[in-house]
Amino acid sequence: MCTVSQARRRYQSMHEILGFSTSARHLTGITSIIEENELRFPPVVDNKTRISHAEDAMHAGTTAQIPLMIGNNADEGSSFASSYANAQALLEYTLPNETSYQAAVLASYPPGLQGANLTAQILTDSSFTCGSSFFANVSGAAGLPTWRYFFNASFPNTDVFPGAGAYHTAEIPLVFGTFPREGSTERQARLSTVMQKAWADFAKDPAGGPGWPAAGAGGHGVMVFGGLEGGLASTVSSESLDGMCTVWETMNEMLGI
Repeated sequence: MCTVSQARRRYQSMHEILGFSTSARHLTGITSIIEENELRFPPVVDNKTRISHAEDAMHAGTTAQIPLMIGNNADEGSSFASSYANAQALLEYTLPNETSYQAAVLASYPPGLQGANLTAQILTDSSFTCGSSFFANVSGAAGLPTWRYFFNASFPNTDVFPGAGAYHTAEIPLVFGTFPREGSTERQARLSTVMQKAWADFAKDPAGGPGWPAAGAGGHGVMVFGGLEGGLASTVSSESLDGMCTVWETMNEMLGI
């Protein structure tokens, strides 16, 4: 696994190999290459390594009967928002020909949330937060010990672009203690220590959990790492994070997903 500094150097090398500088004019050239020649490799349902309805298998007891730790970051979608011209384009891609559903989703978000921020939030909710919520609730209800977390911290020395926030994979350097020491803060180091302990505790004793209440049936606690006011870790109710999940669950039910 490379460090953030190494990743940045590799990104710069990519610019040079493609013949682009870091100016805004040349960055648009890279964007056009990605948009016009994009190759996606999504998982394929073969009902062996990936099944179409995991919840049915969980309730039937045919999945691995092991404790689970599930979570996501607060700004997962920020890294992917630029792949779409706007939120409408994203919804046309994910909900093709479903204009009424597209309109219903857009109407569910605050009017003040616009542009790339809206696109990023829709991606975060639909693909990450609500996925974590659904999976944790299903696995807990199926009797599998399940713990859920939510990572919400960002630091200047690990930001990959302005406004990235707690972007996709931002938690990994803290979990492994590999965050850059240059420009790091005391809070960053302390948060890394807390997260390393949680992951290690779960690895050593999965049934005992990582140190907070289980999610799913009868338990609705979610451990937030980071958060507001300089905190390190605190447990919140799942309802405080899952406000948009009712919308996405309704969409999935309507579309038979």
